[in-house]
Amino acid sequence: LKEIDALTERGVTTEGRLLVSQRAHVVLPHHKLIDELREKKSGGAIGTTKRGIGPCYEDKVARRGVRMGDLLDAERLRGNLAANLECWRPVALDLGGTLPTTDDIVKQYAELGEALRTYIGDAAAIVRASIQADEKILLEGAQGTMLDIDNGTYPFVTSSNAVAGGACAGAGIGPTHIRSAVGIAKAYTTRVGGGPFPTELENETGQRLRD
Repeated sequence: LKEIDALTERGVTTEGRLLVSQRAHVVLPHHKLIDELREKKSGGAIGTTKRGIGPCYEDKVARRGVRMGDLLDAERLRGNLAANLECWRPVALDLGGTLPTTDDIVKQYAELGEALRTYIGDAAAIVRASIQADEKILLEGAQGTMLDIDNGTYPFVTSSNAVAGGACAGAGIGPTHIRSAVGIAKAYTTRVGGGPFPTELENETGQRLRD
């Protein structure tokens, strides 16, 4: 919503041009809290961004996640959230934290869902329709192989498949629809958090490059 507002201020129209998949999983306040508490307890072993991405993916694979489409139905959101928080509450207590209440999150996120209602829809259907119409489609990703959950420097990785093949699962299309893949690399590698590099300069020269 902040990005939409910023674009609107610049005279850029988003209505009819921006769509968020109804299947996209939502990062919730307790995801960020759990992420931060874990990092503090482990002494920053992995060095996550503390944005709740990992815990959100845990909910996704455990089949208890809250998705964008859920924000459009307050009662469904309440039921899914209650089950979700029940799983996380003992974890938070063990880490020394307290989770927000179901009511607090439902109120906040139902309002966010209502504000985004016209932007939430079946993104995969639009991609498939574009393929059938022989239109050009650009699928953009980030991070690359070394941070891929399966192929990267595990456990110092992100929570998803960041390799080019991950675009197929994310967009809901088969691999035969990918015509070409383009990789973009910086002159030298940087990353958020801890973990090994293939090469790394732990000296004054390395620090100057980073700066």
